[in-house]
Amino acid sequence: MVNRYGKSVPREIVGGKLPNAIQFLSAAKSDDSVPVHCQSPIFLLSAGWRSGSTLVQRLICSDESTLMWGEPFGDRLPISRMSASLSEFDENDGHLKYSIESFNGKLANGWIANLNPGVENLRSAHLAFFEKLFAEPAAAHGYQRWGVKWVRLTAYDACYLRWLYPDAKLLFLVRHPLSAYRSYRGKNWFTVRPHHCVSGIASFLRHWRYLASSFVDQNESLDAMLVRYQDIKQNSIFQKQLSEYIGIQVDSSLLESKVGARSEKQAPIRIREKIYCHCLARHLIQKLNLAIA
Repeated sequence: MVNRYGKSVPREIVGGKLPNAIQFLSAAKSDDSVPVHCQSPIFLLSAGWRSGSTLVQRLICSDESTLMWGEPFGDRLPISRMSASLSEFDENDGHLKYSIESFNGKLANGWIANLNPGVENLRSAHLAFFEKLFAEPAAAHGYQRWGVKWVRLTAYDACYLRWLYPDAKLLFLVRHPLSAYRSYRGKNWFTVRPHHCVSGIASFLRHWRYLASSFVDQNESLDAMLVRYQDIKQNSIFQKQLSEYIGIQVDSSLLESKVGARSEKQAPIRIREKIYCHCLARHLIQKLNLAIA
């Protein structure tokens, strides 16, 4: 589907309505009966591919008490689809009057065609999905802490994650889009399979721009930590701040070893790519103070 964000930003990840919907749902009483294995899981959201998310994932996993899952079922977008199911909720939602709490007397005597369990149970149902899919397997393998990294989720999805886990640690990772694209060039990966393949500089930049702009938009309100790729290896202060923010001990020595990195020399950035980047992303690059690396 083509939308106002460009054809490489599919409707499945367009989540601008989520913050308001989550604000409404947060005000509703919720069922807190679902036990959680960890009150503060770690969620790493990267502005697209080749931005250092696996490097940060490995850094976090250097604390042996912590497991961070890596883009599970990525281009199927299970998390975006779940968060999108909530994006239209507000105080005027027609479903609210058909919740079970709204009925008195015998149900058979009422109009129950749209009977539902009510928004109070939504959070516990969504939370149970995360606990079953991510938390329980991590605990079964002996990890006290767990997290997930993604390269397709927006900061609007992070509002949803914060709703589920109020004490979660959120990391927003950005890299200069030209550096990321130079590493990505030649690949044809999907934002959503099978119709949204990111191929070429223009579609890559639109995907990067939408995710990065959402990070800028929601970073402060979500109390997230903004991570720039250029600081990961070069800035010891950053490594200390990361440890303190997450609450784990990271082993920065692993940054010296490469795992799964390309061995061939990458071609230089082309003039055409620089022009596209200037047109589509220069303001965000300046705002984030990103350097080519």
